[in-house]
Amino acid sequence: MLSKRLSAIAKLVNINSIVADIGSDHGLLPCFLVLNEISEKAYAVDNKKGPLKRAKENVYKYGLNDKVFPILSNGLNELENDVNSIVIAGMGFMTVKEIIETNSDKLENINQLIIQSNTDVNLLRKWIMDKKYLIDDEIIVYDNNKYYFIFNINPSISKEYPENQWLVSDNLIENKDQLYYDYLKFTLNKLKDIIKFKSDRELSLEIEEIENILKRK
Repeated sequence: MLSKRLSAIAKLVNINSIVADIGSDHGLLPCFLVLNEISEKAYAVDNKKGPLKRAKENVYKYGLNDKVFPILSNGLNELENDVNSIVIAGMGFMTVKEIIETNSDKLENINQLIIQSNTDVNLLRKWIMDKKYLIDDEIIVYDNNKYYFIFNINPSISKEYPENQWLVSDNLIENKDQLYYDYLKFTLNKLKDIIKFKSDRELSLEIEEIENILKRK
């Protein structure tokens, strides 16, 4: 029913939560969460009528009309008051950032924010740390020939992070995630190719940080 990426997201969702899946597309994640008794109720939110129609069809298909509610809305604009968990996945970093910052007041009652960005993972991690949101966990998934990073955040708890910690994932290093080490090797080679043609302090810092981590492995 779910891709490897969405399955990984589903495993992070708090039990008995009420979830809003922003940019839900086909609505399969909210349906899965309710069918598997992870969430008691869920909202499939999308700003386009086509994807919302597909979500409605899946809600009807799985007989979840009283538990999964498709909503036509831009980002968090129409977020229901009973939601305590939000998923924003499958978008670019700038879109994710805009969705949250446009309606940051909507996070008041939220104790879980799951974010998976398709672009600029380091910038996303930096943004989360700059906002001082607590990162409960970060996982990496390899699906359809792509690496995906998924952040499980509690925006209601504040945390200070050391400078430049955003360059790598301490969570994945602590967990000795082999897939992450594979990703770091892949990234290191790519960065070394880039820096041959472009001198950049940030790139140099990232290369140095990755090399140090791989040496300690």
